[in-house]
Amino acid sequence: MPAGAKPIPMVWSMKRKRDPMGQIIKWKARLCAGGHRQIHGDTYWDTYAPVVSWSTVRLVFILALVLSWQMRSIDFIMAYTQAAVKTDIFMTLPKGTTLNNVNPSKHVLQLKQNLYGLKDGQLTWHEHIKKGLLAQGFQQSKIDPCLFIKPQILLVLYIDDAALFSPSAKALDNEIAQLHKNFQLTDEGELKDYLGVRFVKQQNGIVELCQPKIIDRCLKSVSLNADDVKMHDTPAESTTILHADKHGEKRKSEWNYRAAIGCLNYVQAMTRPDLSYATHQCARFCMDPKLSHEKAVKRICRYLRGTRDMGLRFKPDLSQGFQCYVDADWAGNWNKQRPDDPSTLHSQTGYIIMYAGCPILWASKIQPLIALSTTEAEIIALSSALREVIHLMELLNELRSYKIPIPFCKPKIECQVFEDNAACIEVSKEPKLRPRTKHLAVRLFHFRQYVERGDITIQHISSKEQLADIFTKPLPRDQFRNLRNKIMTWLPSPSASQREGV
Repeated sequence: MPAGAKPIPMVWSMKRKRDPMGQIIKWKARLCAGGHRQIHGDTYWDTYAPVVSWSTVRLVFILALVLSWQMRSIDFIMAYTQAAVKTDIFMTLPKGTTLNNVNPSKHVLQLKQNLYGLKDGQLTWHEHIKKGLLAQGFQQSKIDPCLFIKPQILLVLYIDDAALFSPSAKALDNEIAQLHKNFQLTDEGELKDYLGVRFVKQQNGIVELCQPKIIDRCLKSVSLNADDVKMHDTPAESTTILHADKHGEKRKSEWNYRAAIGCLNYVQAMTRPDLSYATHQCARFCMDPKLSHEKAVKRICRYLRGTRDMGLRFKPDLSQGFQCYVDADWAGNWNKQRPDDPSTLHSQTGYIIMYAGCPILWASKIQPLIALSTTEAEIIALSSALREVIHLMELLNELRSYKIPIPFCKPKIECQVFEDNAACIEVSKEPKLRPRTKHLAVRLFHFRQYVERGDITIQHISSKEQLADIFTKPLPRDQFRNLRNKIMTWLPSPSASQREGV
């Protein structure tokens, strides 16, 4: 070992890999590097490596459904170790190994291949797989660096899991065979699950994205996994807005509040937009949760218990194109009992972006600015939503440049935006500066050039039909279920009380 070099430790990592239904499919014993002992500027520099956005995954999946394309999934075996390391890295011998004439206290190992646990391990692998895909004729998307495009073939990559889409099954077979020559991988056949999400084909062309096992994990984490648990019809009480409740009663249970929020947040971000508002509200108080917040989390889980086997259903509607619903609740978090708390003055933003009637992206979040009026709150929400819309429009335009058919968007990519505030619509369309909104011009009206070109059209919609309303406030049961069923393509179902007979 060179003078001055310091070896880093080796550690064993034991793991049971499960499918989305919780069944064990692999037992893993992985040798990892103790990257926490690496020194920046010596054995590593950059560490960031991109992963594919779920909005890209859903958009490509919806396009494949509309175009009736074939879908396959592959898994790269021990992906990190398939790439060579960039620098000289020395490691201690792993525990449990015995080599002839080797003294573990005097001898070290020099790494030749990348290893899990290294600070730049994921980046090294990403550069390796990127180089291999480019050599095979793929082009890397300029909009999403983990989307690779080839004539009539799309490849979506999330670290070592890839999904391929093509109109030809033979083309996919040839592509996977070519990849197999350069990489160690497992062909998992037709796309049935991806990153813990199950893709279940149903009748009438419906494909459901669901996560029943992860929901079970959420329920178990808060001790609500029993069969006789009382269920709720909505994830949040329509008459209650959560606040910090600094002087409120302390929690009574010992389960990990942050872990439960993390699990719920993963579920709502992947397949359950109906949980977004309630989960976001509870997540705001992870630093010091009180009994009121604990009860709110349990209510979400009781709602999940009654809808465990339900998921996000995709049934492309050929009459609809690229659409966005956006809404805001002005000062919706106001707490009249704590008028000195500025955090309760912020408004709530909610939006959902859809293609062919199928959700691509949704969000429920607190606005970073304090809005001075309803119009201003709506403009802030519109600006936030259109940042995502413009990004997805650029992605669709890029796919079209590679001769990928984009239905509903001829002769150009357009997006219909639905807003229920007339003043917001007027201000967004007209470049005239007004005394009450001119301070927002530079920060928020970045989308006006798209409106002027006709790439984005902003239309009025009634509050009853505003799908984004479900992301801005807790709604009464009937209104919540109406919007939820439209977003998730659920059929009307009996209430929890009717199911349980209570």
